[in-house]
Amino acid sequence: MQVDKMASEGFLGRFKIFMADNQDIAELVPSAKSMFLSAFEEAYKNEPAFFTYVEEAFTKEKFEKEWQEKNTDFWIVKDKDQIIGYVKLKYDILPADISEGKGMELKRFYLEPAYHGIGLAQELMKFCLELAGKENCNIVWLGVWPQNHKAIKFYKKFNFQIEGEVKFVLGGKVEWDFLMTKKLA
Repeated sequence: MQVDKMASEGFLGRFKIFMADNQDIAELVPSAKSMFLSAFEEAYKNEPAFFTYVEEAFTKEKFEKEWQEKNTDFWIVKDKDQIIGYVKLKYDILPADISEGKGMELKRFYLEPAYHGIGLAQELMKFCLELAGKENCNIVWLGVWPQNHKAIKFYKKFNFQIEGEVKFVLGGKVEWDFLMTKKLA
């Protein structure tokens, strides 16, 4: 990606967002795990596959491997020195059902619950969509759990539309998320 590592000082006044480097990844893992658990633990508390997934997906080694993948960026949001959110973006990738265009997958998009409702998520989404435009992407897409009504409503505010389904493997258990896409001009 050709964007400067430090994208914004004073993001929404007090927050900063920056592209993660290898050292940042190790710091990100516990925060990412905490945000994922905050989002889904209540719904999956009786599902052993969920906890298997969490233990496998949120390790320093796994995140470092993902960070090294071609056309993949992690962007971290901080309030002072505390990680409060992050996004994982994958460029030049389209879902199986879409064969034309240049896509960006919004692979992960998380904020700590204490930072919900203050406009930070909207600013972070705008930032991601700007990055997609700078990379000449004409489609941004994501998978979202069908029971995550709050997230679906949020994505619809940015004109994402449900286009189908994408497979998500949760600790060896196959689940189907909604495929949501947004076309860019």
